[in-house]
Amino acid sequence: AKFEPKGKNGTGRSGDTGSASTNRRPSDEVSTLDGAPDAPTPEQPPMLTNKGSSGQFGVFSKSSPSRRAHGRKEKKRTKAGRLMSYAASPGEVQREESTEDMENAAARNATGRAALDYFLLTQSDRWKLLTPMPHNNPGFDIKAVAHDGTEEFIEIKGQSAAWTEDGVALTPTELVAAQRWGEHYWLCVVEYAQDEKRRALYLLKNPYGLTQQFRFDSGWKSAAFSEAAVPLKPEVGFFVEIPKRGKGKILTVRKNGQFYRFHAVLEGGKQVKEIFNPATMKLSTE
Repeated sequence: AKFEPKGKNGTGRSGDTGSASTNRRPSDEVSTLDGAPDAPTPEQPPMLTNKGSSGQFGVFSKSSPSRRAHGRKEKKRTKAGRLMSYAASPGEVQREESTEDMENAAARNATGRAALDYFLLTQSDRWKLLTPMPHNNPGFDIKAVAHDGTEEFIEIKGQSAAWTEDGVALTPTELVAAQRWGEHYWLCVVEYAQDEKRRALYLLKNPYGLTQQFRFDSGWKSAAFSEAAVPLKPEVGFFVEIPKRGKGKILTVRKNGQFYRFHAVLEGGKQVKEIFNPATMKLSTE
């Protein structure tokens, strides 16, 4: 399934692991800052916004905790002009979980830990208090207190490489939390989490609230109940169930005005001629 958020703001970068996220139309320019951000002031709330847009989306990278360089502008855009993402069907998630071995799980946990540490190192001044939750805490990784005393919740997603179109995965529990806390819920993605030279941090405020549509692609057919279309009129070769007579195969059909008269041979070999009544007779192709 694809998610289409409200607004036109975004980063133009997509993800390399996971399966759920948002469809977002990126703005033409995105600011990337080196170094830890300044402490928030009344003029600078605890978030970054793309210049000339209304969404809340920050991009950060860091080479030194105390050095802040001039921002640089980048143009990032998908072929369709917006960032695409998908919701994984139950079968896809089960396959991914069954094929992950202990070594891969340990590497994933190390990436997540590195992303969490990097967030705490670079973003502590943006909130009055940041409290990391236990591992696998349902819904969020950090409970925060804003400078105005408001309680907020932050989910951290670490990427071992670039954040590509494969996306980062939000679990159903995390999506429910994002919906519940709305403007007080943040999604943070750190790409190249263990690479000091290339890692970058992205903050998205209220990801659920920015989502305007949930689109389910054809991959969801595997999780859906499917029924073949029921024929609406008799045709030669179809089967028909006739009340009190049983099932028969249609040999000929003739239309009389708005009605259809058919000739059929029943399972016992008896042949009958009837006017098709869609209220009492059932057609099938086998």
